[in-house]
Amino acid sequence: MAMTGRGLLPTLSVAFASFLDRVNDGASGNDPLDARNAVLDERVTAARAADYAASGAAEDHRDSAAWRDAHNRYLTRHVALPWANSLPPMSPRHDAEVAATFRPGAGDDAGPSNDLLLLRMVRFPRSVDVPVNYSGFAAALRRVAGAPSPVRADIDTVNAGLHLWDSGRASTLAPRWAGLWMEARELFGDDPGQDDPQWANRLRSRLGLSHRPVPVPVEVVLFRYYVRDLPSAAWSGNRRLVTAPSLLDGWLYPYFCPAPPELDTGRAVNLEALGDAPNREYLHAPIQHTAANVFRVGTIDADPPAELSDARRVHLDRVRAVSRRSDYGRGTDS
Repeated sequence: MAMTGRGLLPTLSVAFASFLDRVNDGASGNDPLDARNAVLDERVTAARAADYAASGAAEDHRDSAAWRDAHNRYLTRHVALPWANSLPPMSPRHDAEVAATFRPGAGDDAGPSNDLLLLRMVRFPRSVDVPVNYSGFAAALRRVAGAPSPVRADIDTVNAGLHLWDSGRASTLAPRWAGLWMEARELFGDDPGQDDPQWANRLRSRLGLSHRPVPVPVEVVLFRYYVRDLPSAAWSGNRRLVTAPSLLDGWLYPYFCPAPPELDTGRAVNLEALGDAPNREYLHAPIQHTAANVFRVGTIDADPPAELSDARRVHLDRVRAVSRRSDYGRGTDS
């Protein structure tokens, strides 16, 4: 059955539109959600869609794996770029030094206030990420998280390790995903001992992350920082490089669901599926984290409460309500 939506990507070629319908009808697992997102995403501009086609991503692919390979080629050429300088922080002088996500005309600017606090949850770094003094760094990172007055030695060790992590061999200019502190603050007390003991599991679900404790629990780091700490660029009027996400800003990720342009930014699929208003999600240019940004270290040790398909259905119902777009997703997720 042919999907319908207002997104530009299926209009790039009849062959690509046919492929997306075939994936939606017959692929296994979560692959159909990627195809639906391609039809649904209205934030992709004509210029970025043209680059996507030029990368060979908008074709009648052999299967979902071939599409992912082509999608990743687009990301390598236009989004997950190597650092223009050898080390962060980035200070772009022209738009070629940032991901296509943030270039002029790339799409709507989310424009959050500089005084807003953002949250970013990532997996705890591995020794390959911090190849110098990893054991000392890992221990200091756990001590610094949530400490009201960490000792100077721990701060220095964490800053050195975070610098290695942020500028490591796997680091690129790809945008980083973040949520809003104000939409998660009730999970936390004044110190870690007063936190909701399930904060890592609950925040994972609210942020729509795929982390599952298989085969072992997942240790995570929660960073907290202000919008004003993000890089800015002259061509954006020195506004911070932060915007709403689209399908073309990261790997094909079925836990992502593009938000309609009527909303000020993205909305995360809440895997609790309680029908709450979905958390806002942002993309921003990379920053150099410091010990001052390390808010908590925790462990994900439980699966999300809901299956992704159920969570997405509840999510789209809420998005239709808050965006006043009763038609949104009807032609993809009916």
